[in-house]
Amino acid sequence: MLSLFLKKTLKKIANIHNPVFETLYLNPIGDTMVTKEELVNFFEKDFPQANFIIENIGEKSATIRKKINQDHLRPGGTVSGPVLMEMADLALYVAILNEIGLVALAVTTNLNINFLRKPSSEKDIIAKCKLIKIGKTLVVGEVSIYSEGLIEPVAHAVGTYAIPTTNKI
Repeated sequence: MLSLFLKKTLKKIANIHNPVFETLYLNPIGDTMVTKEELVNFFEKDFPQANFIIENIGEKSATIRKKINQDHLRPGGTVSGPVLMEMADLALYVAILNEIGLVALAVTTNLNINFLRKPSSEKDIIAKCKLIKIGKTLVVGEVSIYSEGLIEPVAHAVGTYAIPTTNKI
């Protein structure tokens, strides 16, 4: 793997925005160049409707938070299933982008979720993702979703993302 300094130097020398060059030489899968700040900026610009907080990013992992309000609740006073599914999908996407770089067209190909218990309507929702396999074209991860303060998860999801071969930004 190339050092971060060498990658930046190659990019300056080449002075190009060639996705194939960048994919192969500047940010191969597993060689992260993305910071938490870059991820936050990416989501604010490209997905402003997402409205979540990136708590932590790590090797093959991410933790995100969503502040729950009345708009997120369903009848019966619980957080709606679509909100929990959104959090699972977003946690996967954050963890994946942290590993492979800012690939805007990485897309969900499968998301399976099990709702385990009623989440609190008065607490934030926290999603913790761990990537299981990072391949050249597919990434698989699992997400445990919690109501803040609870030890047991309220939902568990497993998802797969397809990674395009040339669309880094």
